[in-house]
Amino acid sequence: MVFPRGILSEAEVAELAELWARALGALSDYVDRHSERELTPTDLDLVTTDQQSIEQLERRFPDLTDVWSLSPCSRACSSTPSSTKPKSIRTWCN
Repeated sequence: MVFPRGILSEAEVAELAELWARALGALSDYVDRHSERELTPTDLDLVTTDQQSIEQLERRFPDLTDVWSLSPCSRACSSTPSSTKPKSIRTWCN
């Protein structure tokens, strides 16, 4: 084991390493048992939303992990009535 000498003994470093490994193992076990993640507004820093909207999205998309804002072109296309939408996004955005 390599570590700076003079502050801790080899036995103390070994004990610290063992405790650290056990703590990481416990954290990993906890995450595995509690894998149902609930997103909050601070988790979604690319959009401005509230908790109720996030919960609606999670019900609709159970594997939801992130939400991205629309690009200006996508926003324009999504707010245009379908009868006036071009046949291709390239046509609309050019």
